[in-house]
Amino acid sequence: MTTLLESMGRCIPQCSALRTVARCLEMNMEWDKAWEPAPAWLAPLQRSLGFAQATGAPASALLRNTAQLQRRQRVQHVARCGAQFATKLVLPLGACALPAFIALGVVPLIIALFPHFG
Repeated sequence: MTTLLESMGRCIPQCSALRTVARCLEMNMEWDKAWEPAPAWLAPLQRSLGFAQATGAPASALLRNTAQLQRRQRVQHVARCGAQFATKLVLPLGACALPAFIALGVVPLIIALFPHFG
């Protein structure tokens, strides 16, 4: 497990904290204590690798499943943000478009319906 963490920390610049985690694990530090220097966004990696280490399950399958879950959650988050943006956009557009529609569409129609006095 430490070799995997060391390789990931060396190859991926954003994951350099994993090298510290690997060194802490090499010194027989507890799993949770060793992961304290890692950023919070690596928590899914910590959970899946922790499960692999505790149970002896293959880490590759757990990492694939964790990555797939993270991608699915990100897509759902983006879809939720898009829906929220759409609902937040309705009120300002309505506030701008409705007066223009009334001024340019309804008022001339009403004026045209009145008979001309003269």
